[in-house]
Amino acid sequence: MLKYCLGFTMLALASCSQPHKSETMTLLPDGHWQLLSVQGQEPPIGVNADLLVDGASVTGRSGCNRFNGQQRINDKGSLQLGPFAATRMLCAEDQNKLEQLIFSTFSEVKAYKQAGKQLILLDTEGVSVSIYEQVES
Repeated sequence: MLKYCLGFTMLALASCSQPHKSETMTLLPDGHWQLLSVQGQEPPIGVNADLLVDGASVTGRSGCNRFNGQQRINDKGSLQLGPFAATRMLCAEDQNKLEQLIFSTFSEVKAYKQAGKQLILLDTEGVSVSIYEQVES
């Protein structure tokens, strides 16, 4: 009997350490979102980066260039951003660095959460990779 109780306790504890999906992942919410930070770094002063989400369509500015693409929920139930097409303008070095960081994090995004007017993009571990703030129209 003790063996069964011990086994049940270990199983219960193991299930506590696993991420639990209590709800189905949805697409990013529609709206205009201004970048506050990406990988913990704020955009350089005067450099604008944003997202405009409309259903499955995701467009925006990555610091210098404009981009457009799609979002979807993949077979595993995770959020997937892209692929994206972007203009290829000649940009200042700080804008290029920001743009590279933004596009590299898009491929890491698997989920999101909202906290007030903030949209927080998360990787597979649930760690924030980008934070956006809703722009009022």
